[in-house]
Amino acid sequence: MKEKETLTSGLTVKSLTVGTALVIFWSLYYVIVTGFSKTVMAQLPAILVTFFILAIISKFAPAVGLNPHELTVVYSMMASTMGIALWWTAPNLYSSLYHLTLSPFASVAPTYQPPFWCPTDIDLLTPALTGNSAVPWSAWIVPLLWWFSFTLMLTLYTYFFALIMRKQLIDIEKLPFPIANATYILIGAEEPKESERSAKRGASSSSKLRISLIGMILGLVIPGFFGPFHQISPAIPALSDELNLNPYLIESLPNALLGASFFGGLTVAILFLWPTDLLLSSFVFYIIFGIIIPVVQVSMGILPYIPGQVPLMYYYINVVPGLGGIYVPPAQAANAVQIATITHIGAPMGIAFFSLLLAKDHIIKTIKAIKNPEIEDEPYRIYWIGLIASFLGFLALLVICEMPVLFAILSLIVFQFYNLLNIRIRGEAGYVGNASLNYGPGFGAYHYAPAAYTMVYFPVTAEARSTRAFWVSEMFHGWSLTGALTGSATPTPSVRGMESFKLADLTRTRIKGMVVTQIFAFCIAIIIGLIVSLWGAYTFGLNARWPSRFMPDMSNWVVDGIDSDCTATTFSMYVLGPPPRIQEFLAGFILIGVLTFLRLRYVWFPLHPLGVVLSFSDLTFSWCLFYGIVWLLKTLVVKIGSAKLYEEKVAPLCLGYIVGWAILWFIYLVYLAYLGVVV
Repeated sequence: MKEKETLTSGLTVKSLTVGTALVIFWSLYYVIVTGFSKTVMAQLPAILVTFFILAIISKFAPAVGLNPHELTVVYSMMASTMGIALWWTAPNLYSSLYHLTLSPFASVAPTYQPPFWCPTDIDLLTPALTGNSAVPWSAWIVPLLWWFSFTLMLTLYTYFFALIMRKQLIDIEKLPFPIANATYILIGAEEPKESERSAKRGASSSSKLRISLIGMILGLVIPGFFGPFHQISPAIPALSDELNLNPYLIESLPNALLGASFFGGLTVAILFLWPTDLLLSSFVFYIIFGIIIPVVQVSMGILPYIPGQVPLMYYYINVVPGLGGIYVPPAQAANAVQIATITHIGAPMGIAFFSLLLAKDHIIKTIKAIKNPEIEDEPYRIYWIGLIASFLGFLALLVICEMPVLFAILSLIVFQFYNLLNIRIRGEAGYVGNASLNYGPGFGAYHYAPAAYTMVYFPVTAEARSTRAFWVSEMFHGWSLTGALTGSATPTPSVRGMESFKLADLTRTRIKGMVVTQIFAFCIAIIIGLIVSLWGAYTFGLNARWPSRFMPDMSNWVVDGIDSDCTATTFSMYVLGPPPRIQEFLAGFILIGVLTFLRLRYVWFPLHPLGVVLSFSDLTFSWCLFYGIVWLLKTLVVKIGSAKLYEEKVAPLCLGYIVGWAILWFIYLVYLAYLGVVV
């Protein structure tokens, strides 16, 4: 209870005003700039740059600045909502509009697509494709209300779950959340100095801050030589940050995954913050899934050898920069090991299941607190009511669309499992890029898990697949609609929300006020995202959205949910390969169970369950080789130096480097957006 008394509320008129202003500004910025320009802006730079500016103002002008508790509230509002405005609103509107106009299924879509997703009058939709038109707001009122309700239920469903699990993950398991620590450095807060060693701790804190500033300077300079400085001044050569061993080892290790990206030092800085056992585990399982299994399958003739390519799940994709990928017909991959089923379906389900099993004591306490709130110091009764109400509301919205009830329930449970996985990845690894957090069945595993869902409820026949129930189910499980039920949780409020709870733990800020302000911010971001996305479509035209190298045209974004494999009247998710097999699913699930048991039974056991998920994914293309390199370097630092050297010198240096990289990258992206460069 003594610890509780030291907590301070950060909810003030000033923090609420600043937080609301930033939520509005960044929501507008991301929807407009990222949505309708050639430059895709990253969220991490904007968050850290914003706090860098706020920290400077608060340091040198305290009268107008914010204290650490107020900054924590502002962070919680902004970080938890930036992704919502862009990624959880626009695709909902655009995909339903696309399938009524440009899709190969435009002739049958009105039969299958619920009429409240989008106006059905084609004359009202056509101007959104070309732009330079006024929005017919009256026709869009019902769809806007529908998608607002859907997105809010989705948001609250993940958020209340995070509130229930907060104490387990932050107070009991003490997940580090590296990005929260980087933000903490920017805030410049220090723990209350209550003991006689306060002076020593204060000196240590100042030393870490100085080292962080050195790291920040390095992060501002070094990455510039890998592209930004050359863009600004062509006389400065651009260094390559690719570590690619394929040209040297492709003959001896055919089709092995042997490339990685330095990302201007960001890769090493972030990986140095990972736990040593997680680095080792990711590297070990990368060798198994990315080198041994591919090479063995090629040598045995299970998969064909294609020079310069590596076998990823069912198909080949090239990791050598500049060359294209080649898909392998499903028939040729029928006997291949379904790596994606192991790493993206079985293992994630295992991590979530065993995490909940280990948290059973905490969960039971929260349930008991529903009847006797006084036994816990958090309002778990409200959290559980919020979770159940949002679950039922979310379920009702899916059922209204004619998704089968049991299918919808299964989908929501699986989604929450992936949500927990993403929280754990963020808490352990701290990486914020899209690839690291999209560990849902719709991304990385692509269409395998949705195929598994539909396998249970929809026979593989044209008749069964030509129904509204199938259309709705596939749309919600593909990229077409937000990735909402695929587990693609990069901007999930619960992931960023839990990170803000960690920051509150560091700054000793009471979270009670943060809950209210975060939900308020969710509503603002959803409203802005929906309204501005719709306005942008009619103003600029849908084909102007995402004209970047990642999304060359809008069909790239919205068509993935429904793929044709027979005729223009049927649709399926099976186009990229056979449905996942139960044996690979069980292999991934059981592997996680065994690793979890061994870690609990033997303190010395070195392999981390998350390493299975992080070992072979879209993230692996960028980082695979650096798992081993950084593991070796970090081990040497701790063994030859000391744990103290790492904690007081190396970790602050890496955190500062991340902040400096974010500042440089933000300036660079703004400059590219100004030039109209495709990024």
